[in-house]
Amino acid sequence: MSNVGSERRVVVTGLGCASPLGLDADAVWKNILAGKCGVGRVGAFDISAYDCQIAAEVHGFDPVPAFPTPKEVRRSDRFTHFGVYAGWGALKDSGLDLEAENRDDIGVYIGSGIGGLHTTEEQHKILLAKGPGRVSPFMIPMLILNMSSGLFALYNNLRGPNFATCSACATSNHAIGEAWWAIKRGDASVMFAGGTEATIVPLGMSGFAAMKAMSTRNDDPQHASRPFDRDRDGFVMGEGAAVLVLEELEHARKRGARIYCEIMGYGNTCDANHMTSPDPEGAGAARAIQMGLKHARMRPEEIDYVNATPPARRSATCARPRPSSGSSVTMPGSWRSVPPRVPPDTCWVPPGASSRSSAARPSRRRSRRRPSTSRIPTRPATSTMCRTRRGRCGSTPS
Repeated sequence: MSNVGSERRVVVTGLGCASPLGLDADAVWKNILAGKCGVGRVGAFDISAYDCQIAAEVHGFDPVPAFPTPKEVRRSDRFTHFGVYAGWGALKDSGLDLEAENRDDIGVYIGSGIGGLHTTEEQHKILLAKGPGRVSPFMIPMLILNMSSGLFALYNNLRGPNFATCSACATSNHAIGEAWWAIKRGDASVMFAGGTEATIVPLGMSGFAAMKAMSTRNDDPQHASRPFDRDRDGFVMGEGAAVLVLEELEHARKRGARIYCEIMGYGNTCDANHMTSPDPEGAGAARAIQMGLKHARMRPEEIDYVNATPPARRSATCARPRPSSGSSVTMPGSWRSVPPRVPPDTCWVPPGASSRSSAARPSRRRSRRRPSTSRIPTRPATSTMCRTRRGRCGSTPS
């Protein structure tokens, strides 16, 4: 490849998705502008015994057009259906002619936080009821979370970089950022990047409910997702996928591609603070934002939109951020990040608790202790930025 190095510029040229608000970017954007909400009572199974009975399900979905045969659909999990379908939609939207491309230079990073939870659940039932001899030989290929990346590449003979990110709510952001890096350093000219999830199954709904992580506003599903509200009571489970086509700028110009925006920078850090709660001072997020700004060669005042992803539980935000602290942010249509100037009263603080309470942050004495070997790594904070070239763009799941 030519022009290898940090001066290579990366643009977005294709969008694909499977969402509770539509099965392509145009439909989703239109429904967002119309103020529609995809949250309702779960219909995939009997939800009556569950604490949380609402979710954002994808309806009217048929993955067959994105797969070589219906048999291939039956041999893959629902999360893979979403991922391959979103990649197929992004390919169509990009106008990329694979027959005219060097497929060694095209890669796929489609991540997932959990993978084939439905397959895991169903095959475990078979194991208990009928014994190990009746477990499907396709169980492992169906449940491992790299199958969306692998199958989409297999079906389209894409031989460039390929893996699946897995970092909870930051999964898709990391996929986009790492795909950006792959193009920047010359490992690929085109990358399909995004995320997919399908966890609206009994095991997923009961597991997250047991963590007290999900909203139980069952009588008002349309208003249950309210992460910035003082009275928020948890997140709402959703499913679907979104994939972007990232492309080296000169490659896109040469083929006359429509360019939605240019990705300018990316940052990836870890709070190393707690399994679920962010650092109360926002240090990890701030460093990720500073890293993204550095790569983009931009100043904070050049950023005109911040899209934050706050915890949906009140107990997860038990400290007031200082004006200099940051947040992981992504904007549909223009990936940008900046330390947000958040008024202190927009983050809920438990009565009688301060930002430096023992519940919010370990004391200095405790922090010096040798960490337990069983401690689970924390969710990284991530930041991605881009400058808008065109007005419309799609969003990706976490």
